[in-house]
Amino acid sequence: MSSRSAVPSTGQPGASAGVRPFVTPRALAVGTLLVIAIDFWNIYSEAVIRGSRVNLTQFPVSLVAPFVLLVLVLNPCLAALRQRWALTPGELLVVLGMGLVGAVIPSYGMTSILLGMLASPFYHATPENQWDIYFLDHIPPWLAPRDTGFALTYLFEGLPPGASIPWGVWAIPLLWWGSLIAAVAAFSFGIAVILRRQWAEHERLVYPLLKPAIALTEQPHPGAFRAGTVRSRLFWAGFALAFGFNTWLYLSSTFSMVPSLPRILWPGQWFYLDRYMPPLWTRFNLYTFAFGYFVNQDVLLSFWVFNLLLTGEIGLFRRVGYRISGDAGVLGYIGASGVWGNAEMAWQCFGALTVLVLWGFYVARRHLIDVVRKALRPGHSIDDTGELLSYRAAVCCTIGGLAYTFFWFHAAGLELRMLLPFLFALLIVYVGLSRFVADAGTLYAYSPMSPQEFMVRISGTASISASSMTLLTYSFVLRANARGFLLPALAQVVRLGDLIRGQGRRLFAAVALAIFVAFIVSILMTLYMGYTYGVSNFRDLPFTRYPTSLFDRTLSLMKSYTDTDPERLMFLAIGGGVMALLTYLRYHLPRWPLHPIGLPMAGTSARSSIVSIVLIWGVKSILLRTGGVALYRRGAPFFIGIIAGYTIAVFLGHLADSVWFLGQGHYLHGW
Repeated sequence: MSSRSAVPSTGQPGASAGVRPFVTPRALAVGTLLVIAIDFWNIYSEAVIRGSRVNLTQFPVSLVAPFVLLVLVLNPCLAALRQRWALTPGELLVVLGMGLVGAVIPSYGMTSILLGMLASPFYHATPENQWDIYFLDHIPPWLAPRDTGFALTYLFEGLPPGASIPWGVWAIPLLWWGSLIAAVAAFSFGIAVILRRQWAEHERLVYPLLKPAIALTEQPHPGAFRAGTVRSRLFWAGFALAFGFNTWLYLSSTFSMVPSLPRILWPGQWFYLDRYMPPLWTRFNLYTFAFGYFVNQDVLLSFWVFNLLLTGEIGLFRRVGYRISGDAGVLGYIGASGVWGNAEMAWQCFGALTVLVLWGFYVARRHLIDVVRKALRPGHSIDDTGELLSYRAAVCCTIGGLAYTFFWFHAAGLELRMLLPFLFALLIVYVGLSRFVADAGTLYAYSPMSPQEFMVRISGTASISASSMTLLTYSFVLRANARGFLLPALAQVVRLGDLIRGQGRRLFAAVALAIFVAFIVSILMTLYMGYTYGVSNFRDLPFTRYPTSLFDRTLSLMKSYTDTDPERLMFLAIGGGVMALLTYLRYHLPRWPLHPIGLPMAGTSARSSIVSIVLIWGVKSILLRTGGVALYRRGAPFFIGIIAGYTIAVFLGHLADSVWFLGQGHYLHGW
């Protein structure tokens, strides 16, 4: 039985309260404070505590924990003091929407990657790595700061006594990069608004990641400020289980008298099915397990089935000795050759992702035509009053944002002939990952391959100029650690707009404010902590390992002088063909058990959660077979409690680390 219809009721506060304002000044104030808190937690954790990574997923712990505290602790306390002081469910949804986009920006999300990419070429260039010969002359002065007055040296190594932070060195580059981020946000907003009705109403995608958070805001009756879910004993049982699990992890890694959990569960280990096959990571992730409860059963099944099939395919290739000729890995940071450590699978899964996105546009063709007609003729019958933007504004944002991105990269040095394929691949990744989030609820949804790799391999490095290769490397900033940057979060925000009908324009303004605040605060905070502590003492990925690996990889490709690679294009076509077949079977065989989205999703970093996904698929199968939809719905509070308890334990662990274990924080959450 599918769980598509067996999701918790979410309610519609906007529907029941008419046009009652939910985007209120206090909601904006609380949402802004939440964004700032997320910025501080992420950056301070990376810079000082160095414990759990709280900004890795599409619904990050750094958002869920403070939101849970707001719903479970702060709001009831305000209601106890004076009922009208408490935030209404609609206001809580506004705060959640602001937090969703705000959590994308700091640290791993974008700003640490941005600052690391800007500073690394001039700081890490040496005669040995030859960056000064191949890259530095192709970086315009407005694109990245120079080491004037040791500005970059001090960033990596810390300011000497009495020196002040050289803010002026960063002003011009960050102004231009900020304009690019604004353009990307604009076309992401436009695409999210344009696709909302198709995904939410026509295709009825379930947006699984939103279900637990929305359930926490529901009122059991008017005037109540504690959600009905929270009143359930099952909620607190799940909370206690997850909180106890993470507390045990913390204590066992601190005190020798507390026994550790079996390594196969935490921190996990590699399990080899066969010496030719890639290993499986055995870690049991409660966070993934609990969110998986709200994912459709066919999606969970298809994910682990396609994982096993691709594992067997790699084993077969290795057994017969096949490997793409001249393979030196994939341009990116998700392993030597993509998530699977195998270029064939990366290209195959990217081909499947491309077909998924293009087929989605084909299915939505009538809706897209109506949107364009509405943009050209406001009197067209399609109604856009409930959207965050009018369709005319959404189309203008999409076209204007893409046009500015196009000319920005061209002005920076990317050849015109490279721009359209690059933007095409970028949109495939953004829209594809947004579809993952809306349909499959994938927490660790990362692209199976980067748009930069796609560009380099279809063109060949022999025909790409050095300036274009340099700009393609810098464009990894927009990859946002392969998570699709803002569009997946915005796709969820516009779905939240359905629950506060009639106030979409205000919600748009609130979300725009959140993006602006998150960018400014995270940039200023990262630079301040960088110059205070030296970013070389931060987590090594955003400022050292990630930028240096990308520039080194680009340099090796520039020296190789490759042509268009037909083998990779062959696997791209194979993946696309298989995806087309799976889509056909899905539409024409009602009992076909496998969801096509499982194929491209299996090529993402969600593969690290395979054990958790298999287990939750088994649990849901038993519940649905024994008790049906009714039992499934009754069990939902337990898994929402797991999410709440898990994130609160991670938060309290960081608080303890900030007092007793600075620089040696405990690892409670990660891949």
